[in-house]
Amino acid sequence: MKSTGYMGWLLLTLLFVGFNAPFVLADDGVYSLRGKRAISDLSEAPVQAGVLLPLKGTLDRSYRGQPPQVPHKVKAKRISLKKNQCLECHGDENYQLIGTTKVHDSHYVNRDGKRLGHVSTRFYFCTQCHVQQANRTPLVANRFASSKVMKIKSTHENDVLSLRGARRIDDTSSTPDLSGVILPIKGVHARSYKGQPPMIPHRVKAKRISLKKNQCLECHSDLNYREIGATQVHKSHFVNRAGQQLGQISTRFYFCTQCHAQQADRAPLVANRFRTDGQR
Repeated sequence: MKSTGYMGWLLLTLLFVGFNAPFVLADDGVYSLRGKRAISDLSEAPVQAGVLLPLKGTLDRSYRGQPPQVPHKVKAKRISLKKNQCLECHGDENYQLIGTTKVHDSHYVNRDGKRLGHVSTRFYFCTQCHVQQANRTPLVANRFASSKVMKIKSTHENDVLSLRGARRIDDTSSTPDLSGVILPIKGVHARSYKGQPPMIPHRVKAKRISLKKNQCLECHSDLNYREIGATQVHKSHFVNRAGQQLGQISTRFYFCTQCHAQQADRAPLVANRFRTDGQR
């Protein structure tokens, strides 16, 4: 009787430890820029070594429309719903007295184009766009060069060549070249990593998604997927942020092509060391 009770207690302990132990991914030899860390782990704080702190002026912008970088330490500054410490120096009331840069006039206009008497909520959290300047090497190799390096002559002094070519940053991008698109008749491509949204094995140019209608659901919804032989929308897409099961697709999953891309045999835009399981 005592042995049975001991075994039961041991089993409950193992179950408790198992459910509460941190999730660890199998070492499959595929790492990201975050290093050998489980995808569920929090990232470490970035290294702040090599921070540039010029006494006067700011660094030149690399392209037209770039948010200015912050030429001082920001670790001690706090931004909350009740108080933004950046505005203590950069707000309308103090910038002239302190001799700092004033918050741009565009930050007082809301999404509807209405002029406000305070910084709009969409610009309130400054460090979402303005980063602390630092002399750091890029995480991945790229061919980006500032306007001073490229010495581009155009109607705008700050225009630069980017992955979009010699186009102004405020121009509409041209339709991407879809030559070389892989269209398997049956089956889907294997996923490259755990949790990857499946790629689309057919053309999507003619499909439309609007607030009133999602044409992807004409084939992939619960009503039609069996008859057409298409993949059913995953059950996770019917759960909202609060974990509540819905009778329709949750709004956070409604716009399919935000995560599901059309598969194509294309070279990467920037060099990287990513490998799938089949490329070890």
